[in-house]
Amino acid sequence: MKKDLTRKLNVEIDLGITKETQVVYLLAGIRKILEQSEDSMNFGHLKFYCDWVLHSRLTGPPARKVVQILEDIYKCMKKNERVPDQTDAMLLIQFELLKQELSAFLQKFDLKDFTQSTNAWVVFIYLYSRVVQDCPLEMPSNVPFDIKKIVVRLETAKDLIDDHLPYKVNWNFEAKVDLPPAQYYILNSYSVAEIGRL
Repeated sequence: MKKDLTRKLNVEIDLGITKETQVVYLLAGIRKILEQSEDSMNFGHLKFYCDWVLHSRLTGPPARKVVQILEDIYKCMKKNERVPDQTDAMLLIQFELLKQELSAFLQKFDLKDFTQSTNAWVVFIYLYSRVVQDCPLEMPSNVPFDIKKIVVRLETAKDLIDDHLPYKVNWNFEAKVDLPPAQYYILNSYSVAEIGRL
């Protein structure tokens, strides 16, 4: 079954990931392979990102772990402090943890590693963000975090700059009643002319 799945995923990757449906198909297939893999523990972040595209909201232990990591960003913003680079929180919010584990997964299972193409990766993040936007990470009231809910929302520019489409991924932090909300965002753009090229 694994070989059949990897063959199907390679076909999809060869086409170029240019649609939301392809992102969902790819990550659903990866999740199936991880369920059958003996070293799935090495891909904990990847499994979380796979789960997120398959659910309208997440509340379980993996989501709690992610929210706990992102509490560091919220606490810095609350104090008007700069968020340190290269922390798990920054790598997570910039999709670098996804990139690292997805790249390792693709190489391990002899799938084409499209994460190495800057444009293909930036398009993937754009499409991924479209899929998970308004699918919150929600924390039960008994969890001792400041953050109650995190919602991703995507803003796309109306006009191209040269042949690039700029976009902004907003991470919206909704805190408990007595704490202020916050927002962290990442800006990116991809070449429309290069979509689908690896």
